[in-house]
Amino acid sequence: MFAGGVGGGIWKTINGGASWSPLDDFMAVLSVASLAINPITPAAMYAGTGEGYLNGDSLRGDGIFKSTDSGTTWTQLASTANSSFWQVNRLVVSPNGSVLLAATRSGLFRSTNAGVSFTRVAVPEAADVRIEPPRPQWWL
Repeated sequence: MFAGGVGGGIWKTINGGASWSPLDDFMAVLSVASLAINPITPAAMYAGTGEGYLNGDSLRGDGIFKSTDSGTTWTQLASTANSSFWQVNRLVVSPNGSVLLAATRSGLFRSTNAGVSFTRVAVPEAADVRIEPPRPQWWL
């Protein structure tokens, strides 16, 4: 089981939550607002950084990070190293693993190539997103 938090990064437990280990102490930004796991390839995980609801002490993020080894190592997606991804509110991977959606303060973005590139599909700010399971082409 994995958990992320805007005040503490990404954590993993292998004993039902009795103890937790940090997975991302090396990342420049530890404010993690959303985690998403590819349902087809569970070793592929995404972490969205930054606090989407700004206040006086909120933390700006640094885009989306990806792990291909179940969270052991993380790499920033170069396509998200810009101000459109400073506050990632929610990440969702489609049931077939082919689409990654990112709800950010700059809008809703879609990737069909595992985060190599994103296309803005809605503006302005997107606080949340989910994929309707019976109709994966529908986003809410």
